[in-house]
Amino acid sequence: MPRLNKTDDLISSFLVGEISAAEKQELMQWVAASKSNAEYFDKKKEIWLSSMTSAEKETFQPEMGYRRFSSRRLVSDIKPAARKSHRTRRLVWGACAAACLALLFCLRFALTPSTPAIPSETSIQVPEGSTSSFTLPDGTSVILNSGSRLSYLSDFGSTHRDVRLDGEAYFDVIHNEELPFRVNTDRLIVTDLGTAFNLRNYSSDADAQIALVQGKVEFSHGAQECSTPMKPGEIAMLNKDTGHSSVAEGRLENVVCWISGHITFDDESLDSIVRKLERSYNVSISIERPELGAIRFNGSFDKSSTTVTEILTALSATGKISFRAQNNTIYYIQ
Repeated sequence: MPRLNKTDDLISSFLVGEISAAEKQELMQWVAASKSNAEYFDKKKEIWLSSMTSAEKETFQPEMGYRRFSSRRLVSDIKPAARKSHRTRRLVWGACAAACLALLFCLRFALTPSTPAIPSETSIQVPEGSTSSFTLPDGTSVILNSGSRLSYLSDFGSTHRDVRLDGEAYFDVIHNEELPFRVNTDRLIVTDLGTAFNLRNYSSDADAQIALVQGKVEFSHGAQECSTPMKPGEIAMLNKDTGHSSVAEGRLENVVCWISGHITFDDESLDSIVRKLERSYNVSISIERPELGAIRFNGSFDKSSTTVTEILTALSATGKISFRAQNNTIYYIQ
């Protein structure tokens, strides 16, 4: 193993780039011999690099850089005057080279435009048979109905307030005129400036529904430029295939009753009722005769105290349909 002063000489020669192949091999063998040797080498290298960093101080002075370098005992061995002078020149040239490289390195990163971070997505998924309540980063309250999914990006609330919905949700929006709250769904965009509204738009449904409780919203279908405004108490229905929409006053309590755990049918088709029951109870219901899907029903049930079998029994009592059950998870309407 080299003596300590000789090791420092080898490290110094290595750092200034004036080391022979034999000396380099000797130094590398010494570094690899033990963990303490490797740490000593790394420490000396860090001292050398730090002594060459003059950007934070006055313009680089080779003599001062060398004195700082020597004072930290990177080179601890005292040589004859001729050898010391030769070694000093090597260190000065090495210091200048290191300073130039450091300057080029800094300029490269200073002149290279930074790449903006890609926003990440947060997604809330509610399984069928349950609901979920939460608050968005801007303070807007959201209640998600069963089988629904809402997502938003990590920069939500800073440059935009856009969310994406597949399903049904009730929004109580915090007012912000500079950043309108927008809900993007399957072929439908709802823009809100601070209000409460219910939006139902499952991707599997042919129509979408908006019920405005208070405030003001506007909705547009797909890429159309014009928006349709709504007033409190109004319910909008949109056929997603044709783009046809209608807005009229309606019974809002029947639309938002799911928030309090109720299921209401207000002159609703059996097709629509079946989809609602499947999501609310996480069951499978099959209508064996397609023409039955157009039959309309009225009714209101408390989900917490009523089973899907009891609801189908109530509908069957009208004499318009009948049903049979399989393991209380699969139902056939006939």
